[in-house]
Amino acid sequence: MRLLIFAVLLLSVALFASAQSGRRGARYLNPPNLSPPSGYTHVVEVNGGRTIYIAGQVAFDKSGNVVGAGDFAAQTTQVFENLKAGLAAVGASFKDVVKVNSYLADINDLPAHDILRFPRGPSAGDCVHAMFERADFTDSATWDGAIKRALAMHPQRARDASGAAVQRRMLQGLLEDVMAAPLQGGVVLGKVPLARRLSELGFHLPAKDLSPARLNAWLRSNGYAMPRLSFDALRGYLNGYIDLTFEFEGRYYVLDWKSNHLGYSRDDYGTERVAGAMQEHGYYLQAALYSAAVHRYLAQRLAGYDYERHFGGVFYLFVRGVRPGWVDASGAPLGVWFHRPAAQALASLDALLAGRPEAKAA
Repeated sequence: MRLLIFAVLLLSVALFASAQSGRRGARYLNPPNLSPPSGYTHVVEVNGGRTIYIAGQVAFDKSGNVVGAGDFAAQTTQVFENLKAGLAAVGASFKDVVKVNSYLADINDLPAHDILRFPRGPSAGDCVHAMFERADFTDSATWDGAIKRALAMHPQRARDASGAAVQRRMLQGLLEDVMAAPLQGGVVLGKVPLARRLSELGFHLPAKDLSPARLNAWLRSNGYAMPRLSFDALRGYLNGYIDLTFEFEGRYYVLDWKSNHLGYSRDDYGTERVAGAMQEHGYYLQAALYSAAVHRYLAQRLAGYDYERHFGGVFYLFVRGVRPGWVDASGAPLGVWFHRPAAQALASLDALLAGRPEAKAA
């Protein structure tokens, strides 16, 4: 069955004036007459000169059922009805739309065991994380056990025993691809032994009078495009856990596994789509905080630590699209966001967290 997929970006001139009311921030909407989303938001409203983003729509009704199976015209009509509902949810219409992207995808073209067919959602993400955490990257003999353990901890719905076997094969293929794919800096995860990695490294970053205004300003001035943050001033600690911290050829890296389903084709895991996911989910801030935490950790634990020499950078792997043969025109791997913050940027983030006035752009 071939599904027609549309994604819409609209800049509403008619609605722009109404944004001057002073209301700022992002509003996330899932209109009741659209199918329940899984791992994304149908509509995001960003205030302060309004740009509205509507997630890619397929020919699903509000219950998540396909409309017009095998009927291209019927599917197209349903897609535009969905877009119309999304626009109406923010007081807009098709007259406000300035850009439409359309894609054709046929899931039947994918092999049955392709990881793009693996279930979506939080449980699927937990399963993928558990598998990577338990596998010895350098010893494929451990992978089957890691896969079975991950599926036992986070079982995924399957039609029957054969469906469960296909899921195991999906995860086996995912491990093979991610371990073999060359990453930035010459990194190959399949060459990282257990002794050179830490999973779920915990951190506590003291925060003194951290305000959303200062944090938003820091993100903007350092080039991290994100929805405007809104929270009460923080006095305490920022804490969390980093999926993976590892050493490769004398440099230390941060890595975060992302199981987000960005689409059914290799192009869906290109730079633009990955950057969109980073922005939509606030991963840029997460990456900056992880970098600051590991920078502090290494400064305390590694004799002679020098940021420029020892800190390699941050990987966000959208693992469904990380494969040895999937690269862009420049040769960069698809499904990967890689960034190495400037030392001055981390210093200014440290100052911001500590409440010092010298927090500024790199």
